[in-house]
Amino acid sequence: MAQDMPDLFAELYFEVTEIERRLANRTREGVIAEVDAAKGKARVRLTDSDTPMLTGWLPWTEPASGANKTHNPPSIGQQVSLTSESGDLTDARIGAALPSDENPRPSAKGDDHVLAQVGATKIIISGGGDKLQLSVGNASIALVDGQMTFSVAGTSITLTPSGITTAGDVDLNSGYVKSEGTTIDHTHIHSGVTPGPSKTGTPV
Repeated sequence: MAQDMPDLFAELYFEVTEIERRLANRTREGVIAEVDAAKGKARVRLTDSDTPMLTGWLPWTEPASGANKTHNPPSIGQQVSLTSESGDLTDARIGAALPSDENPRPSAKGDDHVLAQVGATKIIISGGGDKLQLSVGNASIALVDGQMTFSVAGTSITLTPSGITTAGDVDLNSGYVKSEGTTIDHTHIHSGVTPGPSKTGTPV
């Protein structure tokens, strides 16, 4: 028996509503609520509707997972986007992170590319690729073409093709320094000096 019109309209209404629901669920936004780093999954509290909802355990995407592998688990409170090809959140994937007031961007400079910032540790490429800097608190290593600088607070050591320069005190607790084969350390003595209370002159 053919369907009567009320039943047909009801069925069509249900199908259209389901299609609209799935389309609306293809891309969602929320914040990370729970993380299982061992399984590579997290739960997201959806924040883009009037009724907040907690998803099931969903995998997050990584920049690489082949010969090169990355492990970059999201953190609780991190704002993220969800993507589902079918529009069913049970098969959704946690994708790109979205900066928020609680987790702002790590730099406001147009030529800064911050590769990572975790706590006090930060890795930055800047100057169009001319400089790489790794810092942990007030300790940093900066590399540019032909120069490498290690610094901690106000003390630094800079290596260039022409040699090594330092800023700050140098305390050699063990070992020695050689110049043209001559050892310079706490046992260093001068020849050709008459023994007595006099001191040698200033270096020339």
